[in-house]
Amino acid sequence: TFDLTFNEYMNAAMPIALVWLGIFALSGLYAIRAKRIATEAARIILAASPGIAVILAIAFFSRELFESRFIILALWILTTLFIATERILIRMLQRSLRKAGIGMQYVILIGKTKSAHQLRSFFSSYPKFGYQVVAQFSQFNDTTAEKILSLKHQNQADIILIANPDADKKEILKAKNFSDIEHLN
Repeated sequence: TFDLTFNEYMNAAMPIALVWLGIFALSGLYAIRAKRIATEAARIILAASPGIAVILAIAFFSRELFESRFIILALWILTTLFIATERILIRMLQRSLRKAGIGMQYVILIGKTKSAHQLRSFFSSYPKFGYQVVAQFSQFNDTTAEKILSLKHQNQADIILIANPDADKKEILKAKNFSDIEHLN
């Protein structure tokens, strides 16, 4: 039995928590772009293992003896399980909110091609991915830029997607410059 006060516990736990956060960040668990569940689960296991190794090293060098080594194994299993469960629950919550129209990314399609039509139908069929097409224009020009600015001021524009494989380089560069200036993806 360890006789720890709350302050002693926090003094020991906070550095470990910070190290663990650093390990998770380095392993890519805080990336914005979502990964496949299997990939993310593997990263969680690979990130939890060095975290446990740090705890073992601290325990070894501080010469604290545990009553049971099973505590370390249980800590590793529970850490992996809780983090994976939390990630799955957050994904489910995000998908539910997106289906309800909350947290959507508003897409503006440039092009009236077969590809643009397929993208539009895909985004409308699968709202769980978080994209909603709010406008579609045949080409990017000054009139299109004004309409996109109007949508941006209404908080209805996040992404400009050029879905025209025949678009000329000049049009693409103009759209890219516009999106950079207006902070649109």
